[in-house]
Amino acid sequence: MKSTLILLCLAALPVGTALAADAPAAADPKAPASQPAGAETKTLWFDAKVGDTLVYKMPNNLGQVWKVTKVDDKTATVQMVTQMNGKDLSTAEQPFPRVAAAPAVATPTNPPATTPAVETKQLADEVVKVGGQDLTCKVTQSVMKVGEKTITSKAWTCDKVPGGIVKSESDAMGANAVMMELVEFKKGS
Repeated sequence: MKSTLILLCLAALPVGTALAADAPAAADPKAPASQPAGAETKTLWFDAKVGDTLVYKMPNNLGQVWKVTKVDDKTATVQMVTQMNGKDLSTAEQPFPRVAAAPAVATPTNPPATTPAVETKQLADEVVKVGGQDLTCKVTQSVMKVGEKTITSKAWTCDKVPGGIVKSESDAMGANAVMMELVEFKKGS
């Protein structure tokens, strides 16, 4: 469930945001460099439509079904059903921002937030097949030191998928493991 919470946070980040768990948000790389702090940028939920459905598989026979139930100017509301062995365990609704304020510029009177040392790098794009569709995904690797342990995580994201999340893996629990993987994706109307 911890990986799900991390991925839910990632899903609300603005387009172009570094995917390290505690990295400060970045502005949309397509926006003008002079974009003022507080200006709105599109998130990976911007193009969400009611009825968009995402089916994820997770370790230990867990899965989640995310369905967009409402869209307005500012948010996309998603119903998330957690399943085990195909049976519903819990249901929750979560609003995700469709637009986000650009991050404030750090100044001597507004220093950046302190974050753990996270090294993030963009890897080569990869094509991931999801339900017969080829999705070209951006692949981001993050390495974070937590005490004596080094945790390496990778995230595959695609702007054609509401929320962007296609796959994530991490060695946080020992061996490198897929934490969440999109197995079915249907567009709403």
